[in-house]
Amino acid sequence: MFSVRRPSPCSERLRVLDVGSCYDPFSRYPDLDVTALDLHPATETVHQCDFLNLKVETNESSSQLSASNTVAMTNEASDNTVLQDITPQTPQIDQDSLDEPNKVERHEARVGAITSLPAMSFNVVIFCLFLEYIPVAEQRLRCCKIATELLKPEGILVIITPDSKYEGHNNFLYKAWQVALAELGLARIKYQKKEHFHGMVFRKGLCRQVWQQDSQRMLNEIQEKMTA
Repeated sequence: MFSVRRPSPCSERLRVLDVGSCYDPFSRYPDLDVTALDLHPATETVHQCDFLNLKVETNESSSQLSASNTVAMTNEASDNTVLQDITPQTPQIDQDSLDEPNKVERHEARVGAITSLPAMSFNVVIFCLFLEYIPVAEQRLRCCKIATELLKPEGILVIITPDSKYEGHNNFLYKAWQVALAELGLARIKYQKKEHFHGMVFRKGLCRQVWQQDSQRMLNEIQEKMTA
């Protein structure tokens, strides 16, 4: 989808949250430790999850959960700050969902539903052909806010949405995305337009206030162009 150079081998796999995963396509890559979510999973490796209602656990609230369903987090802001391994078994599991026949109709070995995840626990959150299924703008922004809370500092949010128009046709829309997500502390670092989709990559900054100031600057530029 994106033309990127393959990074040098690293000691740890990137922790990836694939939202709206459907059939878990990113788990095929060995460098990625993928947690796949979908409201209606297509494979047994995908967790059932209503992302709009997902609870993001902070350090304080996570400490109240059982040890088997939590991930220990450090508070040191350094390059060595790490989380213990996040496996498909570590998020909070709604055990009742395993007993409901409609949840296991398509697969006998359905994994549990996820109702919460720890804050700052992923290097990458992916919204691939996901947001266009959410009809309300406020809900789409809420999804991005949840993703921001789940990202580690300097983690990235990847958004891929359909767009069959010629390049530049929806520039105003893409600029609006940039402004809105800057308010959340996300800076757009890459944009690519293909024939039938466009992709954007946003990085979570270390200082949210900086990107909020940049958001206001971009908004002023848009308003000036509209009134010119």
